[in-house]
Parts: sequence; structure tokens; C-alpha cells
Amino acid sequence: QRSVGAAGKPAGFIDSSDDPQAVEMLHANDPFLINAFFCAVVLFITSMTALGCWLDKRRWEMAVVLASYMVLIPGLFVKDFSFHIALVASWLRVRVTVTMPRGVVGPIRESTRSMVGLLWETGSHSGAIAIATFAVVVPLVKLCLLALGEAWRDSKSKERVRAARWSILAVQLVSKWASPDMFAFTLLYCLLRHLHHKPFIESLQTLDMGFTCYSIFCICSTASTLFVAVPRHASEDAFVSGRPWPCRHLRAGFAGTLALAGVWAFLFVRGITSPSLRMSLDMTLLQANMDLPGLVVTLTKSFNIEKWLEQDISVWKAAFDLLDWFQKDGDLNLFLAFVMLFGFCICLTAASVAASLGLALRAGFLRDRDKLLPRMVRALRHLAMLDVCATGFIVLCMAATIYRENGIVFALDRGVYWLVASEVAHYAVHHSALTLAAAASCRAEAASTGDAGAAR
Repeated sequence: QRSVGAAGKPAGFIDSSDDPQAVEMLHANDPFLINAFFCAVVLFITSMTALGCWLDKRRWEMAVVLASYMVLIPGLFVKDFSFHIALVASWLRVRVTVTMPRGVVGPIRESTRSMVGLLWETGSHSGAIAIATFAVVVPLVKLCLLALGEAWRDSKSKERVRAARWSILAVQLVSKWASPDMFAFTLLYCLLRHLHHKPFIESLQTLDMGFTCYSIFCICSTASTLFVAVPRHASEDAFVSGRPWPCRHLRAGFAGTLALAGVWAFLFVRGITSPSLRMSLDMTLLQANMDLPGLVVTLTKSFNIEKWLEQDISVWKAAFDLLDWFQKDGDLNLFLAFVMLFGFCICLTAASVAASLGLALRAGFLRDRDKLLPRMVRALRHLAMLDVCATGFIVLCMAATIYRENGIVFALDRGVYWLVASEVAHYAVHHSALTLAAAASCRAEAASTGDAGAAR
């Protein structure tokens, strides 16, 4: 059943995932069809945005949110990814398929919904709960909170308006946490593609239409909810006063924030450049569970193929590998994955820290109440997704335990711990800058009211 060739199927090595034989073997959609679907989804989102601007320029973001959820629905059911791994000795017409989902030899092809069901059925309850939480529960919670916020936005009751305000703020806070699964699929794709070594290890993979839907939902819903106006009751003062800090304390606070940013920079660089995820094919498990032919085991040891069976990946390397593969293959999903990794994980995280430092500098040395920069700092913090990406690594390792019996082993590497530490430092820089800005704003308010003692 595993030795292919005599039955009319390819016994030779398939060198590319866009080869017609590979598409058939993966049971995947044609690459041209996936790209056409990608363009159709982008056109739909753009059209809904234009329609929202035409109907009400002040509430266009709600049209984007609606379009995002309409894209999400098929994304939960169509396939997210497909991959196939085989050990090949083409000159002997031997092909040993490693992937065996649900006990059937063939490609592993899953949607979000089928992945949750498979994990639950196979006893990996923690993985099933994690994926279901991020992929289903978080979007539902966002939708309910957003509906509550909009329903009570213009209420005459001060308590209801306050509840609406906290609902909208909660939506903005949790919005990006629907994305860990997409980062998991992206890193899975990178590891599998690096596993491909001609002429012995055939690793074919594709990101399918489900990945397109869910990634675009994550990006559009996260960005658009930041533009939803936070409601406030007419009787409430927009400025909440507090205790102003003396100038020397503000400058000392800036120095502390700068030191924290230095710690973050070190951890960040180590985190994105160190391997975060490892994947290997365990020959012992393959022999024990899949009854490998002795010839394959002998060839593996003779040609030192075992070193090719182990792969690791860092965030930085994965981002630029995706860009390189996009340029070679023209697969728009690879460009989307690159944007998520390089744009949202790396660039926006760095921009968030830089904006926080700018805010701390302004608070420490300028006597004014700038409202735009604190909003920018909060927006960048919500859009920066390195913390979500690190969570995606953990989710992938939890979910991939179901493939261990097939000899496919995933494990976290040291880069994840650097990333987690860098995000702790990122949160500290962010909150330190906002605290300094609030104190500086109080100082400016005191100065404007003539309280000279508080404004020193």
C-alpha cells in the first residue's frame, strides 16, 4: 500500500507543490483557483468598505467588520492547509508515505472545524480547546461585545453607556487574539517546506482557501475595530484627572522606560532570530508504527538522511523564506503570510516600542497634553502581534501531538522563550509610557488652572 508506482501512481520524486501531480496528491485546490479566490475576497472587502463610506462616512468601520465576519464563515469550513510527506527511492520505485490521517495513507488536509473534531476524538483535548477558543470563541465574543456596545452607545443611562464603552474597549483589546491559529499554520508550512530534500524526502504542502479567509478576517477585523469610536455619556468629562508628577519624576520615568526599551531590544532580536519551533521525523516511531521496509531504513542510515529529517525555524527566517517562495511560486497566500509575520509581528512590534518611547520622551520633557500620540501608542500595541505569534507556536505543538504516532514530532525551541520575555518587556514599556503620559497630562492640566505647585 505504501510502495507506489506499479498502480499507476508516481514512483518518481515530485519536486514542487504546484506540480499537477502534487496538487492531485494533496487533494488540494489548484493554485490558480486559490489565487483567484484570494483576489475575490480582497475585492469583496474593498467593495464593502467603499459601500460603508458611501452610506455613512463616520461609521465605515462597521462595514469592514461585517465583511470580515462574512469572510470568516466559509473560512471555518473550507480547508486551511494540506501536506504530504514521503520517503522516496525513485531508482528502486519505492515510495513510503509517512502522512496517514485517521489511519488512511494520504495527505493530511484539515479545516479549523475538522482539526478541532480530530483533536477531540484522538484525546488531545487541550489542543482542541485551544484552537476552538482562538478560532471560534474569540470571534463570537468580539461580535457579542461589539453588538452590546453599539446597542447601548446612545443610551440615556450612564451605566449602560459605561458598559458600552468597556465592551468596545474589550473588543479592541482581544481582537487580535483570534489569530494564533494562522501563525501556527504559517510556521507549519515553513517547517514542512524546509523538510523537502531531493531525492529522498518528499514534502509537499499548500495553504488553501481557509487560510485566506481566516487571515483576512483577522487582519481586517483587528484593524477596523480600532476605528470604532468609544462611547461616552454626555455628563462624563473626557479628561480624568489624577495626581501630577514633578518634572524630575517624569524625567526619571523616561530614563526607566528607556532602560526597559533597551532590555526589550536585546530580547526582541534574540527572539526573532533564534529557532522557535523544531520538527523532526522520528525513525524509531516510523519503524515501530508504520512497518517501514528494511531497505528504507538502511538507505536512511547509509546516506545520513536522518540529519535532513530535523528542521527548525525562526520568525525572521520564516518571514523572508515566505517572501522568497512567493516570488518563485506567485502564491498570494504566501505573501499574506509574509505580511502577517514581517509586518504585524516584527515591524509593528518595533513601531509600538518606538512610539511608546516617543510618548515617554514627550511626557518627560514637554509641558503639554498631546492626545494623538497616546492613541497611536494604544493602536500600535493592539496591532502588534508578536505575542499572538508566540502563542501560535504553543498551539501548534499542542495540536500536533496527534501526528506523533506517524513519526512527525514538533517541539518548542529556545526562541519562543526569548519572544515571551521580549513581550513582557514590551508590555512594561507600553504601560510605563502611558503612565508617564497620564501624569504629564495632569501636570499640564494643573498648569492651565494656575496650580503652580503641582506643575513644577
